[in-house]
Amino acid sequence: MNSVYLVGALTLILALSLVSVLAYTEQVDWTAQDYDATNSKYVVVPGIDTGAIANLVQESFLPLPPGTAGFHGVTHPPLARRGVGYLVTNDFVVIAFDLRGGKVFWTISVPRSSPVSDQIRGDQLGPVTNVKMVDFDGTEALAVGTSQQTVVLLDIYTGRLLATVSLIGPGERIEGNRGKYGGYPVNFAYDSKRRILVVGSTAPDGPEAGRGFVDGYRLTSQGPERLWRTFLMPPQLNYDPSWSINFVQSLKNAWIFDGDKVIDLKALDQETIRMLLSGDWSPDGSEVLSVGVMATWMGGWAVDEESGVVYLAVSQPLPSFNGRDRKGPNFPSSSVIAIELATGKVIWVFQAIPHDVYGYGCNSDVLLVDELVVTACGNGYLYAMDKTNGNLKWFLRPPMNRSEYKPPDPFNNDEMSRGFPSNTGTFELSPPPASIFSLAANPSKGLIFYSLPVKSKAVSTSARYELDLPEGADAMILAVDAFTGQVRWSRILKGEGVAHLTAVNDFVLALTYAGNLYIFASVDGKLIASRSNIGPAMTSPSLGTDVEGNLRVILSMSALNNPGYLLILKPLISVAQETVRTVVTITVQTTVLTENPIWQYPLQSVLLLVMSSVIMIVAIALLVKQKVLKEFRKSRP
Repeated sequence: MNSVYLVGALTLILALSLVSVLAYTEQVDWTAQDYDATNSKYVVVPGIDTGAIANLVQESFLPLPPGTAGFHGVTHPPLARRGVGYLVTNDFVVIAFDLRGGKVFWTISVPRSSPVSDQIRGDQLGPVTNVKMVDFDGTEALAVGTSQQTVVLLDIYTGRLLATVSLIGPGERIEGNRGKYGGYPVNFAYDSKRRILVVGSTAPDGPEAGRGFVDGYRLTSQGPERLWRTFLMPPQLNYDPSWSINFVQSLKNAWIFDGDKVIDLKALDQETIRMLLSGDWSPDGSEVLSVGVMATWMGGWAVDEESGVVYLAVSQPLPSFNGRDRKGPNFPSSSVIAIELATGKVIWVFQAIPHDVYGYGCNSDVLLVDELVVTACGNGYLYAMDKTNGNLKWFLRPPMNRSEYKPPDPFNNDEMSRGFPSNTGTFELSPPPASIFSLAANPSKGLIFYSLPVKSKAVSTSARYELDLPEGADAMILAVDAFTGQVRWSRILKGEGVAHLTAVNDFVLALTYAGNLYIFASVDGKLIASRSNIGPAMTSPSLGTDVEGNLRVILSMSALNNPGYLLILKPLISVAQETVRTVVTITVQTTVLTENPIWQYPLQSVLLLVMSSVIMIVAIALLVKQKVLKEFRKSRP
């Protein structure tokens, strides 16, 4: 009987040991540049309170390699998965590193090949702003977009090339296109539920820009399969003057913003629609267009995986500062659009800037915050739209410096045929075109966080669209009520350029271009802590847990002219907080843990499993021995 109790007790010990091992899970997996499909950069980490977040100490330091093609540094938040960090430099070097100590596991260069079509420019340029993890035939892959209109899929464990998604195949001619593609890495979004990758074409800023489009691909064992293609403008060859009219008629909802209110295009009579959109994109009805457009390349896109809709943004018409060859609102440029993932059908369009001659576009992040789609377009306005129909719920125009920007009126023929922003050859804009903005959200508090540079710049009408670096500008941070658009609190960081934002629990991490880290309370903006002179930064902090289950904050400190380095910080957490964190670890997300290789579990847990197994074997041996002895005694006379 005692042996039975002993075996039962040891079995219980073994079961608890197995739970402690198998219940280990990574609390934070940062698998997309803006954390998850909603693109909100909002992370919930149990047990991390003010004391922990205010006491971040450096754990490791990793120098980054210099670029060879004119671009240095890192412009996307590093990713984290199962204790391993990943980043792609602007020279397309991929680095996988240990979050516990910063050791480099592997590094490769994204393969560079000659364009497969004469419609693609040969250069492979950064900056790289979009990197994600996707599922490719059961293998976890790191997806990296290139300016050669491809997305390469790399095995996250080895860096091995798994597949290449090519928007333009060898010798393929894009329907109605006369221009070129490339100049910027392609942008993309991923629906993990349907395994659909949505990719948008990019184009150079000039009259040679190609006809913009968005593709949907299913990632299958046979390779990427194109499901659909949706164009963002009329054909450049054999131009159709009714294209914009037909496009609007195909939509469930269509809106244009005139600076004060939205105009419901679906509510207009046919004659008004004809006057507004007939001949759109063309100067005189010519059959050949010398303008282009692209899906935005700077900011990430949001995916609603439940409803199967992707929300993405569209650039300004190209060339940026010349509207002479494209009269009309140029619908749907400088817009946010909702696309059905399975079919590519456009559901709704919200055009923020009709006939954009300011080079603004809508190149910032697109966030999904509860029932809202939120973005900031190049004019600095913050827009919140109903995710189901695109109707504008509210907009916010932050305080600006002196600017000659005037929201265009789509019913003003002079404004819809304006050639240049100014007749003097130069014009002053605040914010400048291609400014760096940052967005994050805390849905639990109903807050949206927005940072932009307070800066004016004189722009030439002959200028090309180039990333505007906010050196010396003040960085403005706004906390905005997601339901009303009212500013809850604001902060000005003098000379900091712009603040790259990440929301963690009830805190906002702000890593500035000038190289300082600030931590604010989400609700009231109270400064919790700060660290100075870390180094220049072009992207937001990210988070991940190492193989021991410990939280790490990852900072990429670099600039386009400075390769920089990676900093991994750890919070100083009390014993009580560690206990709370351990309890949560044991009880949450146990279903995904069987995917983890044994080497990725904490060492102490593995040892505990081995010891428990030994104890179980000994207990069974004792039980067998006792039974054998008992039978032996019975057999004796």
